[in-house]
This record gives sequence, C-alpha cells and structure tokens, in this order.
Amino acid sequence: MRHYFRWVSLMFIVSILLVPFASYAQDDPVIIRMNTSTGKGTHYNPLWFVGTGSQWHTFPWLFPGLMFFTESSEMKLHLAEDMQVNDDATVYTFTLPADAAWTDGEPLTSADVKFTYELLSNPAIQDFGATFGMGNGIATSGIIGYEAYANGEADGISGIETPDDQTVIFNLEQPNGVFTRNLYVFIMPEHVLGDVPVEELPEHPFMDNPDVSSGPLQFVQYVVDEYLEFDVWKDGWWSTTPQFDKIIFFQSDQEASLNRLETGDQDLHVYGNPAQSERFTGNAEIESIIVPGVGIQALHLNQRQEMMQDVRVRQGIAYALDQDVIIDFMTEGNSTQIDSGIFGPDWAVASDLEDYAYNPDQARALFEEAGWDFDNNVIRYVTTDPEGDLLALYVQGALAEIGVQVELTSTAGGSILDTYNSGEYEMGGIGGGSLAADPSVAAGYFLCGSTWGNWDGYCNEHFDELAAEGITLVDPEDRAPIYQEMSAILNADVPWVFLHRAPVSFQKNVRLKGFVPSTGLDNITWNLPDWYIE
Repeated sequence: MRHYFRWVSLMFIVSILLVPFASYAQDDPVIIRMNTSTGKGTHYNPLWFVGTGSQWHTFPWLFPGLMFFTESSEMKLHLAEDMQVNDDATVYTFTLPADAAWTDGEPLTSADVKFTYELLSNPAIQDFGATFGMGNGIATSGIIGYEAYANGEADGISGIETPDDQTVIFNLEQPNGVFTRNLYVFIMPEHVLGDVPVEELPEHPFMDNPDVSSGPLQFVQYVVDEYLEFDVWKDGWWSTTPQFDKIIFFQSDQEASLNRLETGDQDLHVYGNPAQSERFTGNAEIESIIVPGVGIQALHLNQRQEMMQDVRVRQGIAYALDQDVIIDFMTEGNSTQIDSGIFGPDWAVASDLEDYAYNPDQARALFEEAGWDFDNNVIRYVTTDPEGDLLALYVQGALAEIGVQVELTSTAGGSILDTYNSGEYEMGGIGGGSLAADPSVAAGYFLCGSTWGNWDGYCNEHFDELAAEGITLVDPEDRAPIYQEMSAILNADVPWVFLHRAPVSFQKNVRLKGFVPSTGLDNITWNLPDWYIE
C-alpha cells in the first residue's frame, strides 16, 4: 500500500524525535536509519502479523524463522543451519545451531520451534483477533496432526517431532514441494510465553515489549506511528554481527522520508516509486536503484459486503481503470500490466487471459446489468491518507466518470487490521508481497479461509482443490497446467482488480554500504547484518 505525508504539528514531531536525532550527530554509536511502512498490527508481535513492512523488516532479525528470503525472494536457511528433505518431499528435517540462544541467556531449542507452530495453530488465538495462524496457508496446514490439534482433538501436532534440542522434523500428510516457502514463521520463546493462558496473551507485556529475542537485533522501543528503535546484540550467537550499533525504522509518509534522506538524516528510503529518483538528479550523495519486482499492485475487494459480491461489479471496476495511466503515475512506466493474481513465473500463467482494457462504457454497462444503485451505493475505499493516496484518488475519479460513488475512508490513528477484521469497507489498495516468486505464494492469498480470504470474503472451492494438488508437485512442467488454470480462475472472478507488477525503487545515501536491493518489499532487510556506514 502507498502512504503519503499529511502535515501535522512540526514542533510535536521534533520534540518526539529529539533523542534519536541527537544521537545521529555523534561519531559513536553508528546508527542506520530508514523508513518502513506506516501499517501495523494490533500488537507488535508475530501473533498479530499482517504482512506490513514494519513487521517484515524487523521480525526476521528479532525472532528468526527456520528460513527466510534471499534478495530474489527464494528461500534460504536463516535460523536453521541445515535442512534435509526425503525423496518424496513428505519429511523435512532441520538442524538448529548448538549455540543458538535468547537474549536472556536461555538456549533456543527445537522446543521453541514446536511451541511456536502449535501456538500459531491454536484456534483460540483467532478469538482475540490474532491473524498469523498456520491455518492461513495451505502449505503449512498439511503437517500430520495439524487438523486434530487445530480442532481441539489432540494436545499437540504429532507431525512435528523434536528428537533432541537441535533437531526439528516436519512430517507431512502428502508431498509438498513448496513447504519451505512458509518457514519464515517467526520463532517465539517458550520460556516466556509457554505458561501464559492463550486468552491472556493480548494483555501480556511481551506483546508490545518483546524484550527477549534471538536475532542480532534487540528491541528498544516502538513509538507507534513514528519509529521503531533497535540495538545490535553485540555479544550474541548470530554468525554475522552487524557492523553498526543501532537501527531506526521511521513510520512516516513518503515526503517526510524523502526530506530526511535529502538532509542527511536518513540512510535508506523504501516504498518509493521511480519518479522520486528525479528529485535527486545531480545529488552525488544519493543513489537511486530500481529493480524488477515480484510483488503486486492491486485493489482488494471486500465481497463480505453485498455490493461487491456480483462479479459484474468487480469486472466493471477493472474496465473503468486506465492501466496505462496508473502505471505512468505510479511507476514512471517502469512496470507491466498483470491480469491475474498468479502472474509469474511465466510458465504458471495462462496465455488467453482477459486484459480488461480501459472501456468506461463497458464498465458502466456491467454495473447496470448488476442492478447497481447509482444514487445510493457508495464504495468505501480504505486508505491511511485520503488526501495524498494517488491511487485512491485516481480510482475515485475514474469511477465517478461512470457514475459510481467512492468515499475515501481514513484508517489514520488506528490499525488497518481492525478495519479488515470489521469488514466495514468495500475496497483498498494492496502492494508488495512475493506473489511472482512462486504461484503457490500467490495462491495463498485467495484460498477459502486464508487471512485475505477471511478479510475479503473470496472463496472458490475448485481453486482450492487445484492449489492443494499444485503443492504436491515439484517439476514446473507438471505444475504448469494446474497453475495456469488457477490464473484463469482469478482472471475471471476478479477477487482483486489486478493492476501491475510492482517495481521496487530505493534511494539511499552513498555512505550506506552492503545493501543489496531485493525484488520484493517484504525482504528489503534480507541481508541486514551486512550493512554498514562508511
């Protein structure tokens, strides 16, 4: 999602940020500063993981999972130091480092991994609005014993074995060639949370003050809607100790972030767009980087709301939007249109998809066929910045051209998660992810009962059946027919209005070294320990 700056009291911001900025002027400690997304979960904890940048950029270095992404959105070992897979991809065995530990001195063991997966699989966590449960992804819910545990019929997940402190074995119900894509799951400390009744977790101090962690970063503070601050764990066990002392992630709009970069008070600007590079033409201190992305730019449509349930309405929205105009103002032409939520790799995409070329007359006709009440129906478009969200403003204007009313609804000051859970919206922008890295990743967004499936109310049972079959196969030649059919289903159903492949744009101060740009927005900090200031 794109976020922009809205003017508030300058003196208030300056007073809040005095401590961080004062430290920047010192030679010691060495501080790296970057922006992150303004989105957030209800709590700063993996249980309330909603896939916002402020979580993706930090959780992997506080609570490392067994695996994480490379710069090209492939999977690599992260917490684990070894992985073995049997011939039919039904047994995955991971080895943890013998010296892995938590910041309070307790060893990190296989028991922490099993505890985390079982906690995230506990249906009770859904009762208080937590979203990051294993049931959200078809690739993780295939562990033997998961269903029995999730249904309250067992005390644990029998398919997760921990024969010793360093070994974790996942036994799957059927072959799963993409099981590792969900093993970024952030591992939490059993000795801190294991004795806490599930219903008491929302009020536990650890949910917003994670003062025990295992990665190279240590939590200092989170000033909500302003910044997250972390120290480097210099005496930790991590194989690569970062060559800086502190990192600060600003939660601010684009303009504020660019201003800090320009004045030297920030080292890296992310969530930008290629047009922002022009601002720094001739500035020898700022380097602009644009890479092809595996993420998506789209509009998600809430079919829990009656007015979004007719496919002709969703198709009408697609025809009402001029993709060339959107690509121009959002990416300066540095992108290509997509017509399905499964849009990469090429072998996974059907060749005969409807491109929903700009046709306002057809758009209006589809709304009329659906019996749209042009006088009384108002689409609520949820955004953090109604006055500065260019995509939201364009959509509002484009739909107004065919007589459809759109109201921009602000989530500023609240959690986007609360809005999604409430269902009190019809439309919103969504950007990022790693959907083109593998079609199984994209499929996970559109499954019945997935996080986005629950939020947006989309469910196609045949799509789910194909997804379940697709993950059992390894060879792209065998997988291709399945995922091509799935791409065609999404193209016809329009659960989201698919816009374009999101390019990834960065601007950074040349003093920041070791940064390697990623093809996705989720894994921007994939090699964070290698960053340093020169």
